[in-house]
Amino acid sequence: MIIKALFILLLQFCLCANGFHLIVGSKRSVATVRHLSEAPDILESSHPNIEKAWRYVKKPLLRLGSKGASKSHGNSLKELLQAHTAVKVKINAKKVDYDESFAALVKLALEAGAPEGIECLQYRDIEKTILFGLPGTLEKIQAGDFPPPPPPPPPQEEEEE
Repeated sequence: MIIKALFILLLQFCLCANGFHLIVGSKRSVATVRHLSEAPDILESSHPNIEKAWRYVKKPLLRLGSKGASKSHGNSLKELLQAHTAVKVKINAKKVDYDESFAALVKLALEAGAPEGIECLQYRDIEKTILFGLPGTLEKIQAGDFPPPPPPPPPQEEEEE
């Protein structure tokens, strides 16, 4: 139980539509769930596969500067999501409003032709990074279908003596 509580302190989930808040000490954790009834306990909503997905996406492929997002950022996000399913976006600004950054990037991506329902899977304040996903990625993560399992090791050739 203590490990789960510490896990909650380390993870900070993105506030998406219909999410809910839990204040833990000085940190805010937000579970990305569709309805409150789907999350009986905040400890249950912090699915361990979210951490696997975060680690699977190695580094941010898109960066936002202090001037904010432009049309090219939206187009890049659309292209990256189509190619990778989940994409980290680094925000290089002194003060970061994750909700505003997420909304602005999604709006620009939609204008560029991205599918409706881009998901904010998680954000980490320390890294100033948001993990975006295609529609349905969160359900795939919770079901264990994303990230995909690592490929099997290549067969080793047996040496004949």
